[in-house]
Amino acid sequence: MGIVFIGDEDIKTVGRFPWSRDYHATLIHILKECEVKVIGFDILFLDPGNPQDDQLLAEATKEAGNVCHCFFFELAKGAKGIPFTEDYRKFSLPAPPGTEEFYSSPQPSLPLKAIAQEAKALGTINFPPDTDGIRRRVPLFIHCQDRLYPTLSLAITASYLGIPIQEIKVSPGKYVELKGIRIPIDKKGCMLVNFAGDIKKFPHYSFVQVLQSYLQVKEGKKPIIPLGKLKNKIILVGITATGTTDLGPTPVSALYPMVGVQANIITNILQQNFLRETGKSLNFLILIFLGLLMGIAIPKLNAPRGALLMFVIIAGYFLLALGLFVSLGICLDLFSPLLVITLSYLAIIFYRFILEGREKRRIKSIFSRYTAPQLIDQLLSRPGEITLGGEKKVVSILFADIRGFTKISESIPPEKVVEILNEVLTIIVRAIFKEQGTLDKFIGDCVMAVYGAPIPQTEHAQRAVRSALEIQKKLKNIEEKWVGEIGRKLEVGIAINSGEAIIGNIGSPERMDYTAIGDTVNLAARLEEFANEGEIVISKNTYSLVKDLADCQEMEPIRVKGKKDEIRIYKVIRLKK
Repeated sequence: MGIVFIGDEDIKTVGRFPWSRDYHATLIHILKECEVKVIGFDILFLDPGNPQDDQLLAEATKEAGNVCHCFFFELAKGAKGIPFTEDYRKFSLPAPPGTEEFYSSPQPSLPLKAIAQEAKALGTINFPPDTDGIRRRVPLFIHCQDRLYPTLSLAITASYLGIPIQEIKVSPGKYVELKGIRIPIDKKGCMLVNFAGDIKKFPHYSFVQVLQSYLQVKEGKKPIIPLGKLKNKIILVGITATGTTDLGPTPVSALYPMVGVQANIITNILQQNFLRETGKSLNFLILIFLGLLMGIAIPKLNAPRGALLMFVIIAGYFLLALGLFVSLGICLDLFSPLLVITLSYLAIIFYRFILEGREKRRIKSIFSRYTAPQLIDQLLSRPGEITLGGEKKVVSILFADIRGFTKISESIPPEKVVEILNEVLTIIVRAIFKEQGTLDKFIGDCVMAVYGAPIPQTEHAQRAVRSALEIQKKLKNIEEKWVGEIGRKLEVGIAINSGEAIIGNIGSPERMDYTAIGDTVNLAARLEEFANEGEIVISKNTYSLVKDLADCQEMEPIRVKGKKDEIRIYKVIRLKK
């Protein structure tokens, strides 16, 4: 296989193209003398030129006996029909059933009759682009007037193999067969071209240099081109000069010479190096599989990890497609699967965004009444880690009760009772929130708080003790105010216990609250009864967790209802320095 090209330098030497046809006649004589097996012209000779030169080209074609010329069909809709004479129909074969979907046209642009009559074969040079403008596949036949006309490269290959065009077998949508070689085709009769790369992959020779080399051989000089290399080869003749219409976009180049496309097709057929596209059924199954894979894997990951997995799947699919292409010539669809992967990821992320937004609003609605704003921010940042149903956690429970408030409320106006209660409860709640505790409930003039839930806290006991000390400190600051107004101090007794409790939404479908229940809670409530005005009483469990934080004084053991053994308790004095 070789290409004799008419490039920029050739046109600069000879002159503007098209050239006088005696140049092409001379080239045919030279190639015949070099014992080239088949000569294929990817150059149209449609209109009459100088009659003498046209006759020289026709005679050279006849004398060589191995020259294939080309023509093309007007594939545009509405083209008017031109009847083929027998001089042209002999280069075709009857159209078998099922070829109605092949590219068809009633209007050919034929070479001069004198040249066509002497040609070994005629072939079309129609190479319609795909929808994106790239030329990837060539129709091996064009359907016209119940006949099939082969593409130039197929006609050249058949001539090279010594197969008459009429003996080529066509199985629509499956293959074209010649001499045991089956070329896969689609329902339009197109072959997917397996491009070898740049046109320079093929042996190529300048038109002018071939002529010069021939003269050099005749003169006994060393030729520019060793013409002996052309023996028994297929030689294509075509234009590669820039600015010509014989260049077009292909998968390997934006401006690929069309004569190079013919060379690729011939090489594909002779080497049986075909590309095969996967069928619609397999493509559909691939899309289903990838969609399911994304649907199962991505929801289990956060957005960054999901994006990473998406790129891994894309890269894996691309490598699989590349491997099948290189090793087996199988062309997997790339666009649709990659689109499915990307859209699946975006759809899942969007759905998760909507779902998580709803979940965040639910969490905020539930916990905004119970806990500090900064703790709510933590909850919203990791909603998947928060279980709103019942679960066992190690926590610290704080009870704070306003001592003697019932007697106070009996001796002052109701509005003053509400004012006092609101001010004291505000101090207590702010102290709880300051240490990221969770407000469980108000029980009349008593407050219950939980530390270590819903978000686990390693220092839940320390936080509870700091809150208790903060409450007592703030109440001291308003002591004089209420002594002046109601004639007595406002003091709070506080108790803290640490241990396991059941945490979650507890109640009925009509009403439920986020709260803690269990023995740890019950004991904390019992301890609160032993806390005098201004005291902070803690259990032994809590003391073991805060003894390095606060100075504590052990008190007399107590007995509480439901406990067989005495309970050791401690009074918190102050934080250690």
